[in-house]
Amino acid sequence: MAGMTKDQRRAMLGGDDSEAPMDSVDVAPAAPAPVAPTIPALTFEQLKELFALAASGNAGIGEQMAAALKQSRQPKPENAIDDYHGKSHFHPGGKDVPRPELRAEMWFAVWDANEGKAKTTYPLDGRQMRDDEIEALNRITPGIHNVSRNDGSTVQCRVIERVNHMGEIDRVLLSFDPQVFDRENKNSLPVLATLAAQLVSA
Repeated sequence: MAGMTKDQRRAMLGGDDSEAPMDSVDVAPAAPAPVAPTIPALTFEQLKELFALAASGNAGIGEQMAAALKQSRQPKPENAIDDYHGKSHFHPGGKDVPRPELRAEMWFAVWDANEGKAKTTYPLDGRQMRDDEIEALNRITPGIHNVSRNDGSTVQCRVIERVNHMGEIDRVLLSFDPQVFDRENKNSLPVLATLAAQLVSA
C-alpha cells in the first residue's frame, strides 16, 4: 500500500489502520505454465514432403521431423500379445526355421573381353533376397552359360569362382558382357531365381 495516506488506508480497510493479514490480501493468480504445442500425427505423404524439404536444405525441418515422428508413435498396450514369428516375404518359414546364407560373396560383374577377365560391379546381398533365391544361387556352377532374357534373346554369363589361399571358394562372379548393363538393357535379365536356375550345368 505504498503511496497511500493513512486516511486512505483506513477507508480501504474499514477504519482499521493496521496492516491486513497476509491471508486476507488478494494475490493475483500465477500465470499458467506454457503448454508445448501439439504436433498432429502425420500421414505417410506428409512425412515424405518433410523429407523432401529436408533434402532441399530448409532450416528447422530436422527438428520438425523428429517431433512429428515422436508424436506419431503409438504406445504399445500393456496387454498386447506379441505373436511375431519372424515370418516375412523373404523368410516365410519364420524364426524357428534356419535362414539360408549365400555360400560365398556373390557379385554381378562385367566381362572385359580385351583383358579376358571380369570386373566386379554390384554385390548381391543375401539379406535382401528370398530364401528360394539364396538356395538357387548356391546351386550355380562355374562355366559359361546361356541365359534367356525377358525379350527372348540369349546372352552368355560366365560364372567364375575365386578360391582363397585356404582352397575355399570365397567369391563368385556372375559376369556378363558390358551391354547387358546398359540403360536400355538393365531390366532385360530375368528375376534372380530364374536367372540362377539357368546357371547350373546339366
